[in-house]
Amino acid sequence: MNAYCLRGVSTPMHTELNHLIANITRDITEMDCSGDTKAKLAADIAHLINQSIPKTERAYDEAQFSQLQQAGIVSLDNLFLNNAQVKDIVNYFTPIPVYNGHVPAQSDGQRRPLGKAARQFAFGSYPFHEVILSPHLLELAFHPAILGLVQRYLGCTPTIYSFNT
Repeated sequence: MNAYCLRGVSTPMHTELNHLIANITRDITEMDCSGDTKAKLAADIAHLINQSIPKTERAYDEAQFSQLQQAGIVSLDNLFLNNAQVKDIVNYFTPIPVYNGHVPAQSDGQRRPLGKAARQFAFGSYPFHEVILSPHLLELAFHPAILGLVQRYLGCTPTIYSFNT
């Protein structure tokens, strides 16, 4: 697996790339970003990534790419996880208490059992280190078909900025 930008990884290439991306996104908020601004930023970031990380040709499903391009979302239900793998993931996360935000940093900092939290709050989340230890999720993120689809869509080698559950 090649994970170039997992949070907590610090390599000279990673640090420099993050610095370059921070320079072009400085002072831009989500509220300021029109569709044209987002498209330009995406192209600029893809260009920086392509300069730093060599692009490898990867296969992708043309029908899925077309759906992703048109709708902005694509179903991957024909790929990757079987019922046993899904059960492994559920069994891993179920006993771990959750935070009550869509990410731990946006929560009240209290961890709660999953069932109790689900009844009280609209969101539940796990810290990064617990997410990456989950069975099968990293393998899914680095599946060649997903990497190929994402690379084609973004126009550069995909990198992971965040990994949330």
